[in-house]
Amino acid sequence: MAMGAILAITLLGALLRLYHLGWESLWLDELLSWSMSHGVSLAHSLVHGAATETNPPGYQLLLVLVERYLGDTETMLRLPSALAGIACIPALYALGRRMYSSWVGLAAALLLAVSWAPIYFSQEARTYALALLATLFTLLLWYPLFVSRVRTVKSPRRWMASYVAAALVLLYLHYYGILIVLGQALFALYLHRRGGGEDRQRVRNTYLVVFLAYLPWLLVGVYQYVRLHNVDWITEPQPRFLFDYLRFAFNDYDPFAWIALGALVALAILVVLQRRRAAQADFVREDAIILGWLLFPLVAAYLVSIIGRPLLVTRYLLIAVPAIYLIVARVLALLPGPRWVRTAAVMVLAAAILLDLTGRMAYYTAPHKTQFREAVAYVVQNDVSNTASAVITIPRGASMYDYYFEHQGSRLRSNAKGGRKSDIPGVEKALAQSQPERLWFIRADRPVDPAFLDYLQRDWQLVSIKSFLNVDVSLYERR
Repeated sequence: MAMGAILAITLLGALLRLYHLGWESLWLDELLSWSMSHGVSLAHSLVHGAATETNPPGYQLLLVLVERYLGDTETMLRLPSALAGIACIPALYALGRRMYSSWVGLAAALLLAVSWAPIYFSQEARTYALALLATLFTLLLWYPLFVSRVRTVKSPRRWMASYVAAALVLLYLHYYGILIVLGQALFALYLHRRGGGEDRQRVRNTYLVVFLAYLPWLLVGVYQYVRLHNVDWITEPQPRFLFDYLRFAFNDYDPFAWIALGALVALAILVVLQRRRAAQADFVREDAIILGWLLFPLVAAYLVSIIGRPLLVTRYLLIAVPAIYLIVARVLALLPGPRWVRTAAVMVLAAAILLDLTGRMAYYTAPHKTQFREAVAYVVQNDVSNTASAVITIPRGASMYDYYFEHQGSRLRSNAKGGRKSDIPGVEKALAQSQPERLWFIRADRPVDPAFLDYLQRDWQLVSIKSFLNVDVSLYERR
């Protein structure tokens, strides 16, 4: 019966992740992924990413292969994320069943299947859904290897090798994976601090191998953080970040977040009572694990952002979102009464989340990503002569707009990046070379400096302006 239920939940999650997969335009970060992997070799993507990106190279290398063998339409670029997001559903079920029971696994998997954040990032050509899947795989391997009291691992070396591989995949997909692997290492070392020498040695050997295999890129990551980390769009975290994170996990909706917060507080109190009333041998490690999975990355990223440079971004913490679904499922499972009441409760909650997704959020009927595709289509359709026009664009990486110019069969390309006073010399040089009679100015991501507008209006007359979601298109003609 449980297998039939998880199959149905997985099919529901697959439908929600594959439906309208290519319907919306690629937005800024997705176009950045495309621009770094388009038409380049694996080696070039690795070297270029190390010099200019602020993420590990794993996802970009995958995207190079996707573009080479599957194409670079919106659907194909997002397909790896969608497949990873679908695979997360049975993976979370397996983890919940291994740690608690089939019921807890099913309830958590159902919440994961219908909630906005896992669906949204399963439909985005970025690394987040794959990092989430890698996180779940590390936990599935780590728990029986280092935590479970029941020795189910028949070949420890093979399991260690599998865990090391999963941990490295996670670490090479996103830097926040460091927080997951570090948390797992600290917890395993704590559990085995007084155990047999063989157990302690296995823990130390495993994480020594992980560290040495990741050290080369860790040094690159330090360089990226010190020299390349652009924090102008990342603000300092607010004290209520935990509640905002719970809202992120539950459709950005306060009533659902309050339910999650209540479950979190209840489980935290239970863990404290367990530790005070029971010996360590009877301590429910699983409850501490899911609390740590949720709280350790949040608290660590929060403290680093307060002490050093801000780097706390909600979407980076998608890797911890399943923990809150497990927490809610765990607390529901502990409630008194017949099982059918608890099952009805989780199904009502999941139905409410799904109705909110399709109703209030209008997820499948209204655009939510910046409409670069629509903006470029407007330029292509309304341009009188491709040879007499120039295109100035915001934001960074002006060539990212070329994705849609190319896919819509236009000879137009982004001539220069504009919007800031410091961009004026580059724009002047580009316009002097092309000598256009018409100028398209596409603005997204950030406002325009008044000095840049003054520069444009000195020699160019504004003819029209068209607004799309988070992007404006202005047409100028030479005075």
